[in-house]
Amino acid sequence: AIYFATRVEGRFQVARHTLATGVTVQLTRTLGGEAAESVDGKTVYFEHGTAGIWQVPVEGGKESAVPGLESV
Repeated sequence: AIYFATRVEGRFQVARHTLATGVTVQLTRTLGGEAAESVDGKTVYFEHGTAGIWQVPVEGGKESAVPGLESV
C-alpha cells in the first residue's frame, strides 16, 4: 500500500492506495500529513499538524494522539 496526503475540503488528510486492488481510501478525517504503516501492518502513524504524531487503524477509524508524541 501507498500512504499519502491529499487535500480534502481545504485540509490535508491521509489516504491509502492499495496496489493490488487499485482502491484508494481516506483514512483520516481531522488532519493528516506524512504517514507510515507500523511493522505489524495494523496501524498508520501520521503527522497531525502541530499536534504531533497520531495514529489510526490501517483500515481507518478512530484517530488518536500517540502518547508521549502529542506535540513535536
